Amino acid sequence: MLGDAGVATPDDCLLAHSPISGGMSHPRRFLQRALGVVIALSAAIFISHAAPSFAGFDVVRFDGVIGESAVPGSVGDLTLAIGAKSIPYSVLAAQKMTGNPAMAPEIFSALGPGPPPLRVEGRDGAIAKITGAKPGTRLTITGNLNAGSSFLTLMDVAAAPTPSPAQ
Repeated sequence: MLGDAGVATPDDCLLAHSPISGGMSHPRRFLQRALGVVIALSAAIFISHAAPSFAGFDVVRFDGVIGESAVPGSVGDLTLAIGAKSIPYSVLAAQKMTGNPAMAPEIFSALGPGPPPLRVEGRDGAIAKITGAKPGTRLTITGNLNAGSSFLTLMDVAAAPTPSPAQ
């Protein structure tokens, strides 16, 4: 838009403050503004990709004893809800493998108060390792945890080595 007398004003070009009919007389100012826009967009992208929250999916690994509660040395107890079964699982150690580092207290806190029931799903072979394990068997369970809905999708279930009595 031209000024009142038909003369170009600084508002005629929003980026460089140069008249519309003339060339860019302040390329440095244009570059400064372009750089500001790039920085602002970069900051917006960085902020939008924040660290995973408790409601997001994180890979976790639990080491514990299946079929028992309150095992000496446990950091907490879970109830694994698999189909119509509820299986106690005494957790000896827990670690978040992706996202912000977290250990058992933070993981249990994200699951909510009390001994949380954890709905579990996975391939038949992984589920069978849990449901078929004898009470007292030490298992390491790895999976994608959605703490917001207390849901674990199994990735791996393996028998953990049992420490010797000397340890």
